[in-house]
Amino acid sequence: MPSVSRCLFPLLLIASLLAACSGGLGVEPPITLPDIQDPLADTAAETSWPDPDESVTGGDTLADTDPDAADAVADADPDANADADSDGLADADDADAAPDVPEVITSCAGHCGVYLEDNPCHCHANCEADGNCCDGFALDCGCGSDGDCNDANQCTTDQCVSGLCKQIPFQNCCNSDAECPGGNGCQTAACLSGSCQLVPKDCNDGKTCTADLCDAATGGCVQKVQAGKCLIEGECRASGEADPASNGCQECNPSLAANAWSPKPGKCFIDGLCHPDGQANGGAWCATCDVKKSTSQWTLVADVCMIEGVCVAAGEADAAGCGTCDPKVSTTEWTPVAGKCLVGGVCYAAGESDPAMPDCTVCEPAINKSAFILKSGFCQIDGQCVKTGATAPGAFGCKTCQPAKAKDTWSVNSGAACTDADACTTNTKCNSEGQCAGTAVAGCCKTDDDCAYLQAKAGDCEVATCVAATGKCGLKTDPTCCTMGVCCDTSTKSLKPLGTPCSTLALSVEYQCNGSTVETRKLYPGCTGTAATKCSGETTGYGPWTPTTKVCGPGTTCVAGSPDVPPLCVTNP
Repeated sequence: MPSVSRCLFPLLLIASLLAACSGGLGVEPPITLPDIQDPLADTAAETSWPDPDESVTGGDTLADTDPDAADAVADADPDANADADSDGLADADDADAAPDVPEVITSCAGHCGVYLEDNPCHCHANCEADGNCCDGFALDCGCGSDGDCNDANQCTTDQCVSGLCKQIPFQNCCNSDAECPGGNGCQTAACLSGSCQLVPKDCNDGKTCTADLCDAATGGCVQKVQAGKCLIEGECRASGEADPASNGCQECNPSLAANAWSPKPGKCFIDGLCHPDGQANGGAWCATCDVKKSTSQWTLVADVCMIEGVCVAAGEADAAGCGTCDPKVSTTEWTPVAGKCLVGGVCYAAGESDPAMPDCTVCEPAINKSAFILKSGFCQIDGQCVKTGATAPGAFGCKTCQPAKAKDTWSVNSGAACTDADACTTNTKCNSEGQCAGTAVAGCCKTDDDCAYLQAKAGDCEVATCVAATGKCGLKTDPTCCTMGVCCDTSTKSLKPLGTPCSTLALSVEYQCNGSTVETRKLYPGCTGTAATKCSGETTGYGPWTPTTKVCGPGTTCVAGSPDVPPLCVTNP
């Protein structure tokens, strides 16, 4: 009887092959083995397996030697009793033959060729030991060197292993910026040389005198002028550098201003010119350069005024004797003298009024020397004088002049009774907006359209109308409508136009020439256009022009004179 070790040896060999196929991706797979013929799949094949403990000769098969061994093999290989292909691999259609792997995108569909990034030529490591990478895979993905396996993907290795390409992904590798997370307003996530990196925002303004920073809170660039430098009109300047446009009057002085020129000590730069401290304005003796007070504006000397560009000494009066230079009050305008008002450059005596509004204005120097004041009992609204109690136009008493409340606008009489022009409201009172409003009257009309319901009761020439004064509907006669009369067009129920003939009795006849033919027409009494029965001889109605039997012959011309006299046939000269 064969020993146990002799029976287990083939089982251990098959088990090792199955373990190699089920190994993890992290383990380097062994080289693909050639097709293995299942010893139980073909009973005609007699394979001898030497037993380490005893030598066996003869033609004993594994099944003959140990009947239980076949059961062990069947348990280890579920497909052991299935039909075998010529190459020893199970059919791709067998559901239990295909390993649980991602969808295959190669000629090895259903087997172990899997899609990796953009390269389909990759044999799954778990299956290499099983030898089922299939025939087509070796052709499509075969290689002779690592260079044959270049997949143009910087995130994989490119290796040729046992004649087949293998690509292994790198950890934390990238192919595009979109694969890189993170970043903020001052840093951008980017894929550089296959690695995700944070690239600082470029805030360089190209200026050598600025420190270029990024504000993390806002993501905006901030340029700070460096110590001892100025940035003036986009140009970097060194401390002490002179302004070329100021004749040496201004310089870069960062301690005073880092973004503008600063006057040099003891200089004023006024109106584009440089002046030393104490120099007077050539056009006005009272204006000097005083660097202690201003380096960019003229400084007035003590006890003077400069009014309209002219220097005036303190106490000096204007030409009209109405104003005087009082530096304590103003150094740029005349100060009115006692008992006078100086308004708009014109001098007025106390009690005088504004010529534009003489009724409600007066000069009161004790109250205001530079403007007119309103007289008692008046409002000044929209440039007009309004007496106390006067009502705003269209406000129905809801807005009035009340100087105690306001002198320059209408005051609202909220809650006061008022009477508006609307017959369709009752209990009217002034609201807070100064409008006269009340309760609507039921059934009251405002337009003729509100009275359309009455039209069914109207006669042939009556129309429904709204009487605005009462807000009530009524019927009125349409003066352009008629139903009978010699001057009525009964088909349209309208008056015939002015001058329509309204009698068969001709009043007279008129003549005219139409070429060589004499024509006549009759004049009848006509319609006035205002009444259906009014036919008057004072209104002329004209009949049609009609040819007569009189025709001027050859060599003559028809000549008409007065319309009431027949034309003559005049011989041609």
